[in-house]
Amino acid sequence: MTTAENTTVLQSFVRTVLDGKDLPAAEKFLSRNFLHHDRAPGEDTGQQTGLAGTQSFLANTVFTAFSQFDTTFEDVVAEGDLVAARWHQTSVNTGAWLGRPATGSTVDIAGISIVRVRDGLIVEEWEARDSVSMLRQLGVALPRLTVLPGAAAAPPPEFTPAPFRANGPLVGGELGLLDLKSLVASLFASVYNSGNVGLLQLLLAPGYVLHDPTGLLPGTRNGIAGLVATFRSGMPDFATTVDLQLAQGDRVVTRWTGRGTHKGTLFGIAATGVPVSVSGISVARARGTQIQEEWLLWDQLSLLQQVAGGPF
Repeated sequence: MTTAENTTVLQSFVRTVLDGKDLPAAEKFLSRNFLHHDRAPGEDTGQQTGLAGTQSFLANTVFTAFSQFDTTFEDVVAEGDLVAARWHQTSVNTGAWLGRPATGSTVDIAGISIVRVRDGLIVEEWEARDSVSMLRQLGVALPRLTVLPGAAAAPPPEFTPAPFRANGPLVGGELGLLDLKSLVASLFASVYNSGNVGLLQLLLAPGYVLHDPTGLLPGTRNGIAGLVATFRSGMPDFATTVDLQLAQGDRVVTRWTGRGTHKGTLFGIAATGVPVSVSGISVARARGTQIQEEWLLWDQLSLLQQVAGGPF
């Protein structure tokens, strides 16, 4: 199938099954062994696997508690059998959820999903959504993380940057898809993992903007330098892995996982000594050979659970 056809599968699934609450139609879009890798709030593991398990989860957990789903696709990126969508969704809490009575509140959240489509069916999915915002809108009291201020970038070290040439030379000053992936991967490997904030001046455009719905992370190039310093101070052994990437046009979507030991103050929470693992998905837009802006969703709820405790 083409990337356009795969994109239609994802969009049709959301509009028909989720927004349209047509559970029987799920068999037209999900494989029988469908796997959702990321858990929903209150679930011990990923959402129940398989077509039947997913239908059960939607019927007995989601649709009993929420109605009037309305999902807007704000950006879609497709490559090969992968499709990523950055979305915005509203729903109304019309039933009891996880032991809490209905509030009647409208819930408004953002998210990014990546699906793999084979032979017209979605076989697996990764997802990052602003679950903390969702819980707070429903009146759940959660510990609050400290918002990180912007910070001045450290002076760049002495280095000679090498061009990103994952698959042949650069053409016309623009990067090919593999080179775009390498550009974004370098942000993780050479900056977040190695602490080389001087490289930010090479990788990020001067007017770079980070869009973070959680409101915790700085949104500028200088602020990212402060973010790197904060994470490496709070978790000196902090390291990220790039789990999955896809690219189309000037967009690169990256599923990543960050791991470290909470040995220092992090987001205002004193050291606990516990190992921490947090995943997220970013959508980067590049022009020329620099990243111009990013949209990021990360599992703030999981971080809270690991270092501050919580009801989920």
